[in-house]
Amino acid sequence: MKLYAYDGAWQIDHLLIVGVGGTGSALAQMVARILWQRQQMGQSVPLLHLVDADVVEEKNIGRQHFLPLDIGLHKAEVTARRLSLLYGLPILWSNEAFDAAKHLQRGTILVGCVDNHPARQTLVNAAEGVTYLDVGNARTYGQVVCGSTGSLDKVMNSITQMESDQQYTRRDQYYPCHHLPNIALLYPELLESEPAPQTVQPDLSCAELVMAEEQHLLINDAMAMVCSSYLYKLINRQPLTTFLSQVDLHQQTTISKRICPTELRDSLGSCDFQR
Repeated sequence: MKLYAYDGAWQIDHLLIVGVGGTGSALAQMVARILWQRQQMGQSVPLLHLVDADVVEEKNIGRQHFLPLDIGLHKAEVTARRLSLLYGLPILWSNEAFDAAKHLQRGTILVGCVDNHPARQTLVNAAEGVTYLDVGNARTYGQVVCGSTGSLDKVMNSITQMESDQQYTRRDQYYPCHHLPNIALLYPELLESEPAPQTVQPDLSCAELVMAEEQHLLINDAMAMVCSSYLYKLINRQPLTTFLSQVDLHQQTTISKRICPTELRDSLGSCDFQR
């Protein structure tokens, strides 16, 4: 049986995390640890860049990775300064909304930790041809998607190549997969505006949802842990053999989808394969 691994992120110069709230602040710390380890081993270290226009509020304390003394400070800046001091790493920050022209550079892995459809759509628009990890969650469950394209044609061409009997270059024991479906193909509903559930006020943030017991206290940390495991493999040039992980804290499960024709087709599900 052929084994497949993602082959689209060999040049990694920058790690761009957009959204430094519940998931993003936890993920930033985990990524800093990965980069510190590489630095200690004398290996190349990508530049970490945090982007978020929001400031720390009292409701964030204890539920995101911030302290009372951070109230009123920008989330991206306070996180970057703290982690830079802790790990001796150069970390950039931008206290503003994501702007592809300003923030997206060659050799970037883009990570989206946003919780609204306009912000996610902006990331999707900028992410074509870019290794893009999207992290999203609801009350007790969520998903991490590692994709590189919103083009169904490109994904189907990759699947066709996998299924072909024609031989192509193998890396170690893995065959390369060049295109993975991003969040726009796997969860298109997350890019659309939805009416808020009647039991929850529509303008509640993640922190307020936690306070109202509409969001599990640990779901953001769980999502950050899964996302960091993807980044660990990508940064350390280890074979990435999955493209989607689904976390359920209620069932205490994490299910990942392998990069292979069957699981790619199954995950694309309702997509129009004739397009």
